[in-house]
Amino acid sequence: MGIDAYAGDVHLLWAAANPTNSPLKIWTAKVNQTTLGLNENILHVNTVELFPAYPNPGIDFINFDFALNDESNVTFIISDLTGKEVLRLIDNRNYSKGNHQLQFNNDCLSAGIYVASLQTPTGSAKRKITLIK
Repeated sequence: MGIDAYAGDVHLLWAAANPTNSPLKIWTAKVNQTTLGLNENILHVNTVELFPAYPNPGIDFINFDFALNDESNVTFIISDLTGKEVLRLIDNRNYSKGNHQLQFNNDCLSAGIYVASLQTPTGSAKRKITLIK
């Protein structure tokens, strides 16, 4: 069974194999909050998307594009591979709903592999980045 969510709806997908070697049967259902009788404060879907960084590997700078489904406070952190925070690019700053871009000048970090983390109160996303000098 799979679950996908976008545009305020939840989309379910499930499949069943028939033991008599007939074709695989697949069913889908679109379920919205009204159908479920849920209030929006109960159903939470990850509301943040962090797209692949570019250029990656980066020499002088790296661009991060991200999208928010709702206005939200954003924190953006660069960590080493052990999870230790090495740089905080954004600290709990309010961003509007929509697409945003952050350009990171990586002069202050040494060459290596890092993790970029985008965090909001309702979701988070991570991407691996490589810095070369």
